[in-house]
Amino acid sequence: MSLTIEFYSAGPQELVEIFSSEEYDDFFDELKKYPVADFSLHLSIPEDLDNLCQILRNYNNSIPSIFRDIFDQQLWSDDAEFPSESLTLINENFVNALANLLDNDIEEIAHAWAKTFPEPYLILTNLLKSLLDLHNVAKNALEKKQSLILRLLGI
Repeated sequence: MSLTIEFYSAGPQELVEIFSSEEYDDFFDELKKYPVADFSLHLSIPEDLDNLCQILRNYNNSIPSIFRDIFDQQLWSDDAEFPSESLTLINENFVNALANLLDNDIEEIAHAWAKTFPEPYLILTNLLKSLLDLHNVAKNALEKKQSLILRLLGI
């Protein structure tokens, strides 16, 4: 199973409308309008994201140690019997904590997180890029008074 994990800075209703639309021709063009952090790195859910939260907690103790605890509410899911795609609003405390990290903190977090993987140096560059993107998306959400929204897609 392949899993897409993306974080967007957007208004919740805007993204719900895009994902609910039957207009597939414009779908990807519409998504390109929003800042995104892509975490499609062959992560194990929830273990790898729980590890990330536990590491982030060392920098801000308001971050929960369990990934699902950063969720505020599910905004949308597809109509499949077993939802394979969803949009979830992320807790504002998590967004604030991420946005207020320093760039060198992000690098330290990436190194610590990479150590939790079987071959840390093969994935470090990808983790660092994704974390820097997430940091910037969180900052964008705060600056533009938007929300941080998680998209999960399992195929």
